[in-house]
Amino acid sequence: MILEHDEWAYSPPKYKRQTVITLDPVEGVLPFGGVRSPLSTSSSSHRVTLTYCVPANDNKPRIGKCESAAELAVAQEALMDPRLYDLEFQPCRVSFLFDGTKHDHTYDLRLTMVCGERRLVFVRNRTSLQRPKEQAKLRALVAATPESEGHRVLVVDADSYSRPRRDNLHRMKIAFDQAEPEVDEIVLETAARLRTLWLLRDLIAAVDLEPCVAFQSILRLIGRRQLHTNLDHVISYYSRIWWPE
Repeated sequence: MILEHDEWAYSPPKYKRQTVITLDPVEGVLPFGGVRSPLSTSSSSHRVTLTYCVPANDNKPRIGKCESAAELAVAQEALMDPRLYDLEFQPCRVSFLFDGTKHDHTYDLRLTMVCGERRLVFVRNRTSLQRPKEQAKLRALVAATPESEGHRVLVVDADSYSRPRRDNLHRMKIAFDQAEPEVDEIVLETAARLRTLWLLRDLIAAVDLEPCVAFQSILRLIGRRQLHTNLDHVISYYSRIWWPE
C-alpha cells in the first residue's frame, strides 16, 4: 500500500491505528480471561500469545496474551514456581485520580499462590519507573487498588530481563513442560554427592544419563531454583552452577 507523503518530510508517515487482533476459539483450550486484549500491531514491543497450564484450571491449557517480551518472561518465571496456583493475564482494570484527572490502568498479571496470596504485577521499563511523575502516578494507582483484586502489587523493572535472561527462561519453560521427575531426582542426588559443584558440564559428566537428558533436567532444576546460575549469560555446558543460599 502506498500513502501520499511529502518528499521533503523525512520522518516515517503515520499510519492509522490498527484494530485489535482477535483469535478464534481453540478446541480443547480455555479462552483468554483478561479484561482487555493487548494484541495489536506495534513497532516497539513484542505482543505474544501462549498457552499455559496451572492447578487452578486442573492443568487444562488456557490462552494467555502478553503485551511485551518482559511480561512474557515474568509469566514464564512464575509458571515454574511450585508455589503458584493461578496465573491471569490482564486480570483487572483500576480507576484512580491523578493530578485531578481520572485514569484507568489494567494490570499486566495476577499471581495467586498456593497459600492464597494474590499478587498484582506492574511491568514497566526502567526509564519510565525512574521518572518522578510516573512514580507518583504509580503510588496513586496502588493506593486506589482494592484488596479484593490483590493483596499487594509487585513493580517489575522490564530492563532487568535482559535478552539472555529472557531466552534462558524460554528454554527452561520448554524443558519444564516436559516433566521427568525421576530424572530430576537422579540429577539432584548426584549433585548433592559431588564434593564440588562448579561447571554444568561437570554435573552432566557425573550423571549416568544421556547428556541432552541431563541438560534438560538441569534447566528444570534451575527453573525451580533448586540450582542457581547466572541467568544473564546464556546457559551452556560451561555455565557456573551453585546451590541456592
